[in-house]
Amino acid sequence: MALLIEFAGSDSCRDHLRPSNFISCEEFASTEQGRGLAFRGMLEWGSNSRTEPLDSTTKLVSALGRLEELECWNTAEVVLLWAWTDGFVDATEDDAWKLIGNETLKFYHICGMERLGGLLRHIAGRLVEQPLFAALFRTGRPRTSCRIRGVRPPVRI
Repeated sequence: MALLIEFAGSDSCRDHLRPSNFISCEEFASTEQGRGLAFRGMLEWGSNSRTEPLDSTTKLVSALGRLEELECWNTAEVVLLWAWTDGFVDATEDDAWKLIGNETLKFYHICGMERLGGLLRHIAGRLVEQPLFAALFRTGRPRTSCRIRGVRPPVRI
């Protein structure tokens, strides 16, 4: 799933993807438990490869756009879960967070605001799963596990 999502964010590959490529991903991510497993798969993909599955806001928006075109809503939701809790975006990057926020609102307006509860449960679950310092420093570079307004660039301890 992570590889297909990465392809969806790539300019050279995205036009070659079809809805049929995502049939098993969509079925797998159709439940909250499946989305959680897919999310963990994206984390493993990022930790086992040299780059994150989507290493820029541009790729993230591109992947979400292509998934929406293909009507792969469950897979797109996994991308949003990843972006909000363990993505590549630092808490101080206001422009990136505006884009992610806009994409999130667009997604939930299309798919139904009742699905927003899944994102909220996911964020709360991630905060319980990971101690704050583990979330901030687990890869050797400062990261945040959720958006915190007004935070300045992190200081290495």
